[in-house]
Amino acid sequence: MNDNDTIDEETALLAHAKKDYRPTPLPKVQIGIVLLLHFCGNVANRSISPYIIQLISELDITGGDKRKVGYYAGLLQSLYYLAEIIMVMQWSRVSDHVGRKPVLLIGLVGVIKSMIGELTNPSNRARGFSMILVVGAAGTALGPLMGGAFARPHDQFPRVFGGQFWQDYPYFLPCLVTTSVICVSFIITLLFLNEVLLALMPIHPLPHEPLPLRDLLVYPVIISISNYMALAFLRAMFDALLPLFLAMPIHIGGLGFKPSTIGYIMGYSGINLVVWFIIVVLLSLTIFVDVAYSCIFIYVTASSPNKRSLGATNGLSQMGASLARAVGSVLATSLFSLSVEKNLLGGYAVYAILFCISCLAMFLAVLLPEKMWEEKDDDNND
Repeated sequence: MNDNDTIDEETALLAHAKKDYRPTPLPKVQIGIVLLLHFCGNVANRSISPYIIQLISELDITGGDKRKVGYYAGLLQSLYYLAEIIMVMQWSRVSDHVGRKPVLLIGLVGVIKSMIGELTNPSNRARGFSMILVVGAAGTALGPLMGGAFARPHDQFPRVFGGQFWQDYPYFLPCLVTTSVICVSFIITLLFLNEVLLALMPIHPLPHEPLPLRDLLVYPVIISISNYMALAFLRAMFDALLPLFLAMPIHIGGLGFKPSTIGYIMGYSGINLVVWFIIVVLLSLTIFVDVAYSCIFIYVTASSPNKRSLGATNGLSQMGASLARAVGSVLATSLFSLSVEKNLLGGYAVYAILFCISCLAMFLAVLLPEKMWEEKDDDNND
């Protein structure tokens, strides 16, 4: 308080200093390693997209009826998210006690958002989470490119991969390349990533213990996670529909592209004619969804009741998002097959339903506050 300030009966007995969040530099190396893991997760998740439809067709589980491929494509894609639903919450809570690094090393990338939240503060958190958008987009683009380019190598590179092994296992090479990228990332993480949670606790002891699950279910957490689930649900439907639409024959509402072509398209590369322009515009619109993801990650981080419960809060949000993705993948591809089989709205009923669900998600978004919630146990409270 300055000497010139007037003191009267309306003056507070204890002046509350306003928090001044001046932008502070990001720990570039540590955040870079965490983002590398996020990149690998996107590459692994998206690399199967270009060839999954052809793989299902070659397994002959549909009896030759290509209209039924969608049912099995959605089921196969949802298995990843079902496994995440079962494990992500438990391992996220474990990370609140043993640290983030051990959990990251076993492959649970869902802890990444918790670690970004701890490596940043309110002055630079938006920058930190915006990097997730950029790196995630790179993985989303490179994963399909790798999957499409290396699928069925005996057809694309017969001089190099002409052996019987590559004919018997036509999708082994893209899996091998993806696994190699993940192994390199594992080694980098093991050697160079520092543990943030446990390293800070002896210096700046956190005043609270991790909360039980029931105490996490407060309004800020619920509304943030609900919006995250809505985004994940819509994006999962889109991601499941796109390769199905690109791979299915033209006479049942698809474009009939090969896995290599689908990989180039999903990697934002080009194809010919007017279809090229339309697909590029369609994929460009997904940027808005990615921006929304960055925003909702910040809301989820800020909604945590205390710092020691950040892992559990992000685990709960990731579990909800995985549930939404699992349901969205199955629902989208099943609706595609049902629309084609029953000729609903000329076979395009799935897109009308997706549009209606998108409109409903807007009602959840308006419930978020315009200003971020006050964060608990901030480092400034030492």
